[in-house]
Amino acid sequence: MREIEFGLWANEQTLFASFFMIIGSVIAVAGLFPRWPFALVGGILSLFVTFIEWSRPARKKGRVQERPLQKNVTDVVSKLGPVAKSYYFRFVIYLVIAGLSSPSLPTLLPAVCLALGSLTYFVAAYRGEFWRPITRPSARERKTQQSQVKMPQRPPPRRSEDFNQI
Repeated sequence: MREIEFGLWANEQTLFASFFMIIGSVIAVAGLFPRWPFALVGGILSLFVTFIEWSRPARKKGRVQERPLQKNVTDVVSKLGPVAKSYYFRFVIYLVIAGLSSPSLPTLLPAVCLALGSLTYFVAAYRGEFWRPITRPSARERKTQQSQVKMPQRPPPRRSEDFNQI
């Protein structure tokens, strides 16, 4: 059985929590809920979270499918340096955003989800994981992998005529 990579799990959790936070903040501001400024701040900060989390991290072993337009976002996130690569930093920032947006009712549940995603990032950081960009193999590497596959030397097994007449 493969080892669980908590960074991938936390990425999905916080991405969906930020989507729901944006929706909740729009509802809170449009409905003029009590303490709607907290929801507005949470929604604006969730746009930042969505941008950072859109770039899916690479796995230690195996492949991960990229999201649409992830390459452009990955280039920007890579330039942020250790701030974006450290899961400890993401843990602290997302916990603060969850705390800021929790006083408003429409953003309370997304804030709890973001806090849980933040805790998952803490577990990932504690286990030594960090954000790595997804790299595509070069054309030379792909050609080498395909050239290693050898053609079969004998035909596949076939059923005999006696077996078919039963």
